[in-house]
Amino acid sequence: MNRFILVFSLVAGMLFSQCACSHASSYGNGGENTIVKTDKPDIPSDRYGKTLSDDIVYANALSIAGGDVGMQCFDILKNGDILACGTRHSALYFQRMTPSGQYRKEMKIWYAAHGTNMSVEEDGEDAYVWTSNYSSRLGGEGDYYAEKIISRVRYQPGVTLMPEDCEDNYYVGPYQNLLVCTDTENDNLCILYSSGEVSGKDTKVVVWSLKEAKKVPVTTVNIGTVVRGGDSGPVAEIETISPDVAVHDLSALKPKYSFFINSVELNDGAPMQGFCIYKKRLYWFTGDGSKRTAKVSVITFNGMVELSQQSLAFIDDKAGIVKLGSKSGYFEAEGIKIRKGILYTGYLWGPTGNWKLTILNN
Repeated sequence: MNRFILVFSLVAGMLFSQCACSHASSYGNGGENTIVKTDKPDIPSDRYGKTLSDDIVYANALSIAGGDVGMQCFDILKNGDILACGTRHSALYFQRMTPSGQYRKEMKIWYAAHGTNMSVEEDGEDAYVWTSNYSSRLGGEGDYYAEKIISRVRYQPGVTLMPEDCEDNYYVGPYQNLLVCTDTENDNLCILYSSGEVSGKDTKVVVWSLKEAKKVPVTTVNIGTVVRGGDSGPVAEIETISPDVAVHDLSALKPKYSFFINSVELNDGAPMQGFCIYKKRLYWFTGDGSKRTAKVSVITFNGMVELSQQSLAFIDDKAGIVKLGSKSGYFEAEGIKIRKGILYTGYLWGPTGNWKLTILNN
């Protein structure tokens, strides 16, 4: 895919390197992450060494919106279903499917986010998507980043929403580039965002009790300017708005953990393709489809790097990837999750307009 670099100013200053299906976060310069070793990892080291011959394919050749939408992230539900998200034009799509390829209709939110990360929280029969929201158009159609809010949205097949239709919102302060992940097994809600508070550490990571975060009283805040429209979406001309949004203000809630990381070092020149949390660790995923790379770094909740850029062994098996359906061997890392102690990673392949997704159970 064609790649380009877009530079712009943010609260702390950020550089995004992006392609049609990746969102690489790298903010600022300098600084190093502290690397430590552990003999008690939550994910055994041999999981990263699994090959395609080890029967690690959880789902293959699935699609979002019939292949029109390239996957950016996914989650695994309690019954084994997949809820995947992706972007097309200026809309963020969510679609639930079984590993065998039975689909529910997609839900979409215009101008919400790029879709780099999302999580699903289940409540009875309902699935709630945690996603970034209120992004701004920073380039051509579909280039929506600088997300200012996290929203919790009930998955409603066939429904189309605007950012302002999302009523359960979470705010961390006057920051941008918010990404979210939940670990419902361990009552954790994690939001990371661009920060200039610590020299050389461009990203702040904050973890709260998920249950307590949802109890924070709702207040109304002005989130600053948002630029949107001027494309095939419902806002015909580009507009700049400054919305007041009803939010749970998490800056008033004491976090369980907070720490800073250097994303430039973690990315090591590759696009950042998502993250997840499990117990007391954060798993940072990078990858480049054209170079066929897929690497995981593991950071403890005190900000120490336990595993740095560990390559997943299967990615070297081009013949196996071609056998899965990618004729060129293109296989873009798109999302990571740990559910019930099992590591899942997602991948995008196929030509534009006929995008396919594969999820591996490492």
